[in-house]
Amino acid sequence: MKKIILVLLIFSLLYFVGCGNSYKINFFDEVTGKPINTVIIDGKTFEGELRLSPNTYKVSANNYEEKTVSVNKDKRTFFLKPISYLSVEANTRINSIKIDNTYYEPVSLIVNGREVFVISPVALGKHKIVIESKFFIPLSKEIEFKEGENHLNVALSVDNVTFSKFLDTVEFPLEGSSNKKIAVKINGIANKNPVKKEIEVEKTGDFLTFKDGNLTYSYKNGDFDINGRKPNEEEKAILSYSKSVIEEFLNLRSTLKSLNLKEVKDNEFILSKTGDFEGRKINESISFTLNNAKITNIILNIVQEQINTNLSIEVEVK
Repeated sequence: MKKIILVLLIFSLLYFVGCGNSYKINFFDEVTGKPINTVIIDGKTFEGELRLSPNTYKVSANNYEEKTVSVNKDKRTFFLKPISYLSVEANTRINSIKIDNTYYEPVSLIVNGREVFVISPVALGKHKIVIESKFFIPLSKEIEFKEGENHLNVALSVDNVTFSKFLDTVEFPLEGSSNKKIAVKINGIANKNPVKKEIEVEKTGDFLTFKDGNLTYSYKNGDFDINGRKPNEEEKAILSYSKSVIEEFLNLRSTLKSLNLKEVKDNEFILSKTGDFEGRKINESISFTLNNAKITNIILNIVQEQINTNLSIEVEVK
């Protein structure tokens, strides 16, 4: 009886010592870095948190190549190579990719300086994929997936009707009759001259009041007022550029509808346009940020190389 108890005691000690010498092991996708939660080790399937004793194992997972790994105190993290995966390079951010009947959120990676959107792994063979981006028309393709990277270059078209309807629901700065205040920062070069300005704009009813350094002036119905008087011709010339900027922001909804939507990142929208002014090409881009359907920040960039103009106008809604 004593021998049986002794054997059981030794077995128990060996068991618990062995368990204490195991390590938490993590497996990740070699391409995306995403964790792999279900793996096959020496022919047995494991899911969730995994602990292994120091040893050499053959590891694989669904649609991943088999790999031999040696577990010890210094090696607890391993990467598995997908047999096949999808990478998409597009003219905008990709929000989701549907493969057959399942939606996936792609991983954004920078490869050779370019952003690509990756789904890994994907089973070998023919699949129907649908590439989707907010406010863009989905693109559907059928692809025969082969081993390694399956790369696509796509150009999605803007869904102008949907985006225009969306803009109609957004609250723009300086719109409406409610009182509002914004801060405007202008930096850059205009016609070879450096520009650096900070202006506060306060809207009270139909009046816009500007504080530009020590100068305070108002704007209503297309006309300026400086401390209760009309500006003289010299002052009008100085204020003419301000007027064009003001009117652009007063008509911002229409301005945005005339631009080309380039990208949507969460609550940030990026648009651009190339046009002509007096025979010169002007590149214009606007990005704006939303919070609860209200615009909180706008950045307008204007570039005109022939007259050496490169301006950045940032508007923050107070």
